[in-house]
Amino acid sequence: IMDESHNSSGSSNTGIFMQSVLAKTSGAVFLSATFAKRPDNMPIYAMKTAISEANMSKEELVDAITKGGVALQEVLASQLVAEGQMIRRERTYEGIEVNYITLTGKANEHKAIADNITNIVRDIIAFQSVHINSRVSELDEIAAAEGKEVDLREGTNQGGVDNQPYFSKVFNVINQMLFSIKAETVAEKAIERLKQGKKPLIAFASTMGSFIEQMEDENGLPVVVGDTVKADFSIVLEKGLEGVMRYTETLPNGEKDYKLFNVAEFSYEAQEEYARILDNIKRISTGITISPIDVIVQKLEDAGYSVAEVTGRKLKLKLNLKSGMGVINSRKKINTNDAFRQFNNNEVDVLLINQSGSTGASAHAIVTDKVSEKEVRQRVMIVLQPELDINTEVQKRGRINRTGQILKPIYDYVNSAIPAEQRLMMMLQKKLKSLDANTSSNQKQSNSILDVPDFLNKYGDKVVVEYLEESPEVNELLGDPLKLGGSKEIKEGAAHKVSGRVAVLSTKMQEDFYKDIKDRYDTLVDYLKQSGDYDLEVEQLDLKAETISSSVIKVGKGGNSSFGKDSILEKVNANVLKKPFKANEVKNLVQQTLAGKIQQEVKDDLVAEYESFIADKLQRSINEIHDRYRSLIKNIPNEKKIIKFIGENSDLARQAIEDRKKELSLAQDKRISDEEKVTSNKKQYINGLFYYFRVGKKLQYPVPSFDGTAQNQLAVFLGFQIDKKKPNPYSPSAIKLRFAIASSQKYLAIPASYIKDINAIKGASIGIGDLDLESILSEWTSSVEQNTKDRQIRYIVTGNILQAFSDFNGKLVSYTTGKGEVKKGILMSEHWSADTQTKGRVIVPIAKAFKVVRSISNGSALYASHNLAFFKLHDDTFRIAVPASRKKGADIYLNEDLLKLVKNNNFEKVGDQMTSYLEQSNLEKFLTVLQEKIGVTVSLTQSQIDAVGLTVMKVRKRVKIVPPPKEKKPEIDIRTIELEAEALELELELLSF
Repeated sequence: IMDESHNSSGSSNTGIFMQSVLAKTSGAVFLSATFAKRPDNMPIYAMKTAISEANMSKEELVDAITKGGVALQEVLASQLVAEGQMIRRERTYEGIEVNYITLTGKANEHKAIADNITNIVRDIIAFQSVHINSRVSELDEIAAAEGKEVDLREGTNQGGVDNQPYFSKVFNVINQMLFSIKAETVAEKAIERLKQGKKPLIAFASTMGSFIEQMEDENGLPVVVGDTVKADFSIVLEKGLEGVMRYTETLPNGEKDYKLFNVAEFSYEAQEEYARILDNIKRISTGITISPIDVIVQKLEDAGYSVAEVTGRKLKLKLNLKSGMGVINSRKKINTNDAFRQFNNNEVDVLLINQSGSTGASAHAIVTDKVSEKEVRQRVMIVLQPELDINTEVQKRGRINRTGQILKPIYDYVNSAIPAEQRLMMMLQKKLKSLDANTSSNQKQSNSILDVPDFLNKYGDKVVVEYLEESPEVNELLGDPLKLGGSKEIKEGAAHKVSGRVAVLSTKMQEDFYKDIKDRYDTLVDYLKQSGDYDLEVEQLDLKAETISSSVIKVGKGGNSSFGKDSILEKVNANVLKKPFKANEVKNLVQQTLAGKIQQEVKDDLVAEYESFIADKLQRSINEIHDRYRSLIKNIPNEKKIIKFIGENSDLARQAIEDRKKELSLAQDKRISDEEKVTSNKKQYINGLFYYFRVGKKLQYPVPSFDGTAQNQLAVFLGFQIDKKKPNPYSPSAIKLRFAIASSQKYLAIPASYIKDINAIKGASIGIGDLDLESILSEWTSSVEQNTKDRQIRYIVTGNILQAFSDFNGKLVSYTTGKGEVKKGILMSEHWSADTQTKGRVIVPIAKAFKVVRSISNGSALYASHNLAFFKLHDDTFRIAVPASRKKGADIYLNEDLLKLVKNNNFEKVGDQMTSYLEQSNLEKFLTVLQEKIGVTVSLTQSQIDAVGLTVMKVRKRVKIVPPPKEKKPEIDIRTIELEAEALELELELLSF
């Protein structure tokens, strides 16, 4: 969460602002304290005093926010605002035109350029994988004996591809390509806006200035002002090929020796491949340049307009766009304030900025000493390259949207039709949508080209892993980014990592990737929503809930904010929002799937089509294996070891060639055998589904139960959903099994890849015989009549939602009450049982349980959170025990404040525990430290609470009260009572303050 306000002047360093930061580090989310600043920069009240009041440890806080994700952040934000501890002030975007412009007219041109470049990038990656890596391994074996290590130079591994979560090194090349590919069009767009009487400001993220500074001439010397250089983008690819030839040798003393491979020391095959790639690079003319900023400047100046640039570039190029050459010139830097002043004074027509001009300065439409109101022109920010950091992007947008402007600005986001960039723009558009009030005025929407959901989340991770497992050829082209290696574990951040690498694929493969991911993601989200497990959003439910009873389930620590309050479990009577199909609806759905056939015919047709498809697919795979190994066998004479034999002894060479042929033939046979085995296993699973799940079959759908007993519900199989237009329609993730359920669950479409869920249905349905449809429908009618209700009992956790979220697994919802209110809470699953789950116990902060801990009988024990145990001894002292593991117990046995209170100021190790002794006189202080510093809690029964008189809100039940007979009462001035109540409330607040 990042909220930063702009005060009346638009400056971010004055006025009051607060910000709350959720920073994700090493897979964990940490919530920092909010801080605020006054105009004199003196710090004021911190948010830490609010969230720290929650009855939870730091670890529980991290886990809760990680698990709750955006949905919980939404709830937290509303609470922080209600507490007055987060203030969001931002300029409204109401009435501001925001255009997302896709250059569809140049789609073919852009895709051709991108394919030329990415083809070479993939060649460089393959060259390194096949030739460089093997050479490094050989050198490493030699160096190992000398205590050295050889590795690829940092930053060149995989042709620049590394493990960055968003953009890899290779994607930096792609990003530069996208920057360059749009330069001329952006200049034309700026000229068009100038002719409309607007003042354009062109924004971008990078400058590619450092690349020019690092260029060398033919003699390997750094270029200087006046040198003529090749300015075509192909030089970036040439540098990339040179880069993979670097390696690092680490000496025994730790020093690193940076070296460069000589291509002559590689095999003939490697030399040929290197020469081929280099020749391709030199032959292609990409039509785009390494200095896109200079393309824009030259086109604007040639059209008669003046330009000011706010970047850190030291050099610029005088370009000859026809020849692809350029002359290096020095660039005179202009002070940022001077550039903005000239722009506002109409002394320059266009302003170019990157991050250097994203904060501080103002370029909004205002009257100046040199510009009258009539001469002020509307500002247009043309975004050539958006920032990856959304905060920087918002700051940059703020340069032309400020308090005091007399004309509202326009924003034009210009992007190519290349899928990789479309994905970035869709993400940006999603992040900015809350700011873009007037999106309906967009001239062209990016999703008209690529409609992809925001899958960069835990569900997207699952989908991407499945996709790569089922698409080994794509996974290989991407360099196995997730290092799958047969592991089925869903890797956190998988969607981020893979989508970053997709840019190296051809544009056609990129389109196929995003289309397939969209289908899979939509399928998963639909299933999760049907099953009630989707938790990325706060779901809006019209429950019209009426509270039957409520009780405290987790006591708050107290304090001045809602975060110190209790968490309440409410038993409510709520609307049933989904009702099962009626018997005639189920019958229609079954008959629609059968389409006039009988069950056996439908099954036979499915199996026949599948068998034919899988046989053809297997044969294609075998043919590809034959072609691959045929090529390898043909190339045997060019292998390094064979060439060595040919030069020394022809007989040995012939024998070596024969041995190598046998080796490759055996490998080919094994590869084919593996392919046949994998295909057979997949076929056995899919055929098993076709044979078991017959249209109209009676089944039992298992419902999760907390008491361990089975709660199965009647279900009917409605048939398979298979999209035969897909490239692989019979992959498990593409096949959906459709079920009608005789409960509020109503309907489920489960992908065949969810083996656990499908096996659960098969397991629950054991012993069910084949019944005719009419018999099933008769039972269906009875079951629906018995189970269908308009209202049902549900449990919702309200009050302090944050602290409850660490202990109760449910769905965050915003729901209506019978009184017309809208409340937020954690809705427990439909079959959740309060009796079996909570067992009447209440989670209490350890310090508030002082009387309970003190009163435990001699020889007894009480167990708290954090694996902490209190043993009452016969002399009324306590033995304290925690695990000896630093991970589990160090927070307690190394805490300095606790050590001051225990015997000998120390914990001693006894077995696998750390123990110490505590006098009863120090117990209350000890518990206070545990609560305040570590967040220790204890689970108590109601009888324990009652026995010591601990003040906890008892169970409240709604009781119907019969009103007494009406009596004539004196008239009461209601307004007077309200005013008195308000005065009393204000007085109490002042006293507590």
